[in-house]
Amino acid sequence: MKKILVMLVFVIGMMLSWVGEIIAHDCPTGYTPMTINMLVGENDCPYVVELCVKCSLTGYTASSVALVGFHPLTMSPACVPDMTYDEVAQFIITFITHPDFYYTYVCTTYDAPPCPQQSVEIELFHYNCWKMELIEYFGEEIIKYSKCGDAYCYEKITWCYDANANEFNRTVVSGPTQVGTPGCTYDVWDPEIVTPTVVGGVSECFIYPTACD
Repeated sequence: MKKILVMLVFVIGMMLSWVGEIIAHDCPTGYTPMTINMLVGENDCPYVVELCVKCSLTGYTASSVALVGFHPLTMSPACVPDMTYDEVAQFIITFITHPDFYYTYVCTTYDAPPCPQQSVEIELFHYNCWKMELIEYFGEEIIKYSKCGDAYCYEKITWCYDANANEFNRTVVSGPTQVGTPGCTYDVWDPEIVTPTVVGGVSECFIYPTACD
């Protein structure tokens, strides 16, 4: 919890004051692009994280969040890779779907109610295929990861707060369900997936394991 609160302080500052090169990303109709900065890993490496979000104004329909891209803010010594791609992606997904973040920055009208009541249902979209692109970001060459294709693993969840245990409880309402057929098979570490070395270069799509696998 302390780690999440520290990261939230970082997110607050960056969302209020950060002005820079925002890399545009497309979202499905009805969704809003959101770009945040957050600290990842034990070294607190700052990452730029791209999301597509939707929040119900009435509470009668599910709100949703999807991770669509991320890359380090800088390749300073603090960001020397100490986590695999899978670990970074899972770290980010856990953070953006946790109530401490979700009900503060995505759906601010609601909060996780005390158990056994349940929150507004939340739709989670976990894209199966990803790609690497070498970009120039503030004059520095950095690898950016972004979704590749539209196949995804779908879950619908709710949250509630257990005051006795001082923790949030997550309930899976439906899923996980695979939607669409992933057009990728190789893992990011397979030799067929070559990290681009020229700015603008893009790798082949690779698969990211989800709850549907």
